[in-house]
Amino acid sequence: MPMPAGAVILAAEPAADPGFDAVWAVAAGRPVLAWAVEACARVPASSSVVLVVRPDRLDDARELIARSGWRGVHAIGSAGPRRRDALRVGLATLPMDLEWVIVHDGTRPLVTPELIAAGLTAAARTGAAAAWTPVNETLKRVEGDTVTATLSRAELALVRTPQVFRRALLLAAHDAAPTDLDPPDDATLAQRAGIPVALYPAGPDTLKVSDARDLAVAAALLATHIPPD
Repeated sequence: MPMPAGAVILAAEPAADPGFDAVWAVAAGRPVLAWAVEACARVPASSSVVLVVRPDRLDDARELIARSGWRGVHAIGSAGPRRRDALRVGLATLPMDLEWVIVHDGTRPLVTPELIAAGLTAAARTGAAAAWTPVNETLKRVEGDTVTATLSRAELALVRTPQVFRRALLLAAHDAAPTDLDPPDDATLAQRAGIPVALYPAGPDTLKVSDARDLAVAAALLATHIPPD
């Protein structure tokens, strides 16, 4: 397993719905992002976790860390509105001696230490790895309101986090990308930089909380992870 490693949890994205903040919504008694932090903090190879939040949530994040008793977890406010801004400030906060970086979205609470460990193992092959799930729906290419082609599901994947990178490669990929580019994930930047991205199975429950319906599903699944009193 690649070591040493640190984790950056991205939870600075502005809420799409003013009435629903996905990273701070409560699922099974805890904020959604708390489940992601907990999983990263429990990975044996990860010695440091940086939680990147919006500046207006920094005090809340620090209070959550203190209340949860996590060691090696630090909160910092994002330096800009874009995802890549949040990632760069997170990377800069990690100790410099950490060779590997785990990147995870704070809106994916069902991540487990075992899944992250699988990502670290996969990344050892190429220097970059991303969790994935197969595409089960039929996908069409369209122009206007007309179907022009049916895409082969065998050649497609749903790419998710956690994603794992050799730190130097991830920084190089960010530096090589156009400054106005804000990709949906870091695997996109790695691919653009010519870095092969290994894939590893994400499992069936790595959903992203985007709305109240997702929150209800996540809460039901997370409730099964809580040991009985």
